[in-house]
Amino acid sequence: MNHYQEITLLPDAEISLAFLWTKVYTQLHLAFVAQKDTPHGGAFAVSFPEYTEGKGKGLGHKVRVFAETEEALQTLNLDKKLERLLDYVHLTTIRPIPTRRLKGYAIYRRQHAPKSQAQTARRFARRHDLPIEQATARLAKKQRQSERVIAKESEDSEKRKNSIQDLPYIQMQSLTNHHKYNLFIHKQPTPSVSVSPFSLYGLSPEAAVPEF
Repeated sequence: MNHYQEITLLPDAEISLAFLWTKVYTQLHLAFVAQKDTPHGGAFAVSFPEYTEGKGKGLGHKVRVFAETEEALQTLNLDKKLERLLDYVHLTTIRPIPTRRLKGYAIYRRQHAPKSQAQTARRFARRHDLPIEQATARLAKKQRQSERVIAKESEDSEKRKNSIQDLPYIQMQSLTNHHKYNLFIHKQPTPSVSVSPFSLYGLSPEAAVPEF
């Protein structure tokens, strides 16, 4: 990643920071989706320079959008995408990465919340083309046959649940079914940079972005 733009969110008494994150990140997601079938698809990444986990969890007020080239960032046309929010955001020009200020690298990945039994049953029913009652019965039978494994999975699921509660998130809405969901984001510092495609949220389970 060689270039970036930084967006600063400016909430006020009428518009909360959480609401602004939803609006801004939805526009970023739409911008990334618009580029998915172009040579720049999967080439955009984000970072949150004020990111914190735990008791004081939050994404802060800033998000940086990265790309390999200035031309790639220009295709996002973020000025246009965010024009309805210009009273509540500040967008910098496209800038080169300040290598002298580089502190290291970090991976920003999406963390999924553990699924409930009802969600698991619905997914099993869709996958195997079964009525929900039959899917629930099959899962219950499978659970009885694998008590030790299920107990371990339950323990791991509880750990993931506790862990995810410490993560900051952005409330999003599906572009297809319009269901609301929380986009949990986990930050992992790393000593070296790795290159791989990023998701349409600008996140990756293994690719790192510069921190400065």
